[in-house]
Amino acid sequence: MMQCLVATATLACAGCECGTTHLRDDSGATEADGGTDDVDARACRAGEPCDCRAASAVAAGTHWVGADYEDGLRMGPAHRVTLSREVWIGTYEASAGCYDLCIREGPCDDPDDLAAIPDFGWWGSLPTAYWTRREHADLPIVWITPEQADTYCDWLGGRLPTNAEHERIVRGLDGRAAPWMAPPDDPRFPDRMSWTMAVGRAQDPFDAASDTRSLVRIDALPDGRGPYGHFNVIGNAIEWVADDFTLYSISGEATVYPDGDATDPLLAPGTGNRIARSLFADGWQLRDEDSLDTDIFPPGVRCAFDVEPTMLARP
Repeated sequence: MMQCLVATATLACAGCECGTTHLRDDSGATEADGGTDDVDARACRAGEPCDCRAASAVAAGTHWVGADYEDGLRMGPAHRVTLSREVWIGTYEASAGCYDLCIREGPCDDPDDLAAIPDFGWWGSLPTAYWTRREHADLPIVWITPEQADTYCDWLGGRLPTNAEHERIVRGLDGRAAPWMAPPDDPRFPDRMSWTMAVGRAQDPFDAASDTRSLVRIDALPDGRGPYGHFNVIGNAIEWVADDFTLYSISGEATVYPDGDATDPLLAPGTGNRIARSLFADGWQLRDEDSLDTDIFPPGVRCAFDVEPTMLARP
């Protein structure tokens, strides 16, 4: 049975239908006509994982983005970014069930890489087209392209978060490296997270003996929740953001960020090499589309909204 957790910031269900929409499965059966009861049949409530627009508010303010290291990580230099207004960012990663609803309503396409490949390599196995199956409704949708992520968020009435907004929901205002870590003495050099700490503290399921991982529910991994209540800001799928990747030159050194502080930044728009936010080691580091190994880093999405969204229910 699906256990729905109430988000930190519960949304109002104003003028919306709070019934449950049934997912497809391979047999064509639904819960109403004798299918399994793996999904809770009760009415969905706003702010729960079954609410495709569940979002938590992030207030305007100034926070640290990036870090200063000497190990070649493409996430510097550390600088302050101001978000000039409140934004609502998805409390959860986009779920397979919500993405399937977008497919059935027309705008979204099947994730091509998964349509005929049940074995996900390093991530183990799930059924082909797992997003159509009720028992996997609360897994994140993964292996989608940046364009598919854009389409999905647009269908919800939202958009992709910017890189700066995404880093805010991981690090908060004080520049900590992970939600469970103490604020660093110097936010330009936040404490590094080892693989063991990132996996163990976020409760990310990883079998070291078989060297495999598995996706988990979008409301799992409670230790990986961010300072504003967002689930899986570290752990589970990585997530596309709105920014494109480029390299800047500062004092002869290549950096991912231009020099100086910024307000509401959107990096290198139009270069066609999208950024994904990583879950490993430094949970907020960047990976770019051209070098992304999707067998190791399956990309999903978390949407943002410029006004508080209303509810959109699915199973």
